[in-house]
Amino acid sequence: MHGRTCGLTFRLHGSKVRTSRPMSLKMKAREGFNMNLIKMAAAATVALGLSAGAALAEYPERPITLVVSFAAGGNADIGARLTAEAVSAELGVPVNVVNKPGGAHIPATMSVLEEDADGYTIFQWSPPSFMVVPLTRAVPYSPREDFIPFYAGPTASNALYVRADSPLQTFEDFLEAARSEKLSMGVNNLGAPPNLSAVQLASE
Repeated sequence: MHGRTCGLTFRLHGSKVRTSRPMSLKMKAREGFNMNLIKMAAAATVALGLSAGAALAEYPERPITLVVSFAAGGNADIGARLTAEAVSAELGVPVNVVNKPGGAHIPATMSVLEEDADGYTIFQWSPPSFMVVPLTRAVPYSPREDFIPFYAGPTASNALYVRADSPLQTFEDFLEAARSEKLSMGVNNLGAPPNLSAVQLASE
């Protein structure tokens, strides 16, 4: 099954709230955690969002807010807090994780878009917020035009499980049974990558 990637984005300076049509979006994840890349992206964002004089100020000068569109305690939240700890240690300022779940990830996304593009509010994007939701409904933001991705974060792999005493002990067993009889599969988070992966598997 496909994995799920989270990442960090900056808001682009000058972007305006809009209502966009459902769109497809392919974002290529970059492996590894490159702190120099974070510094470069932050500096670029500051340069875009502030006047020339202010852009020369040392970054960062104050705490950074990391917005997460999931509730505390889950994979996305844990990944965000580990990331915040690493970034804080590298940059020397607190990185505060703010959880804003609900609303199909739109409120969290918009809360970042409505902040100044100064590098002090960053967003941990995920497939639902930037890929799935814009495919299924009109959203007031454009992942491509309103945000800059600069770090591919932790990935969570989706897996298939059966009871320990099931006759399906390998994936080949599963495929053979699926081709010869009707099987049922339970998934969580309808419309999220695990559900879409299961639908794709069933169609093939």
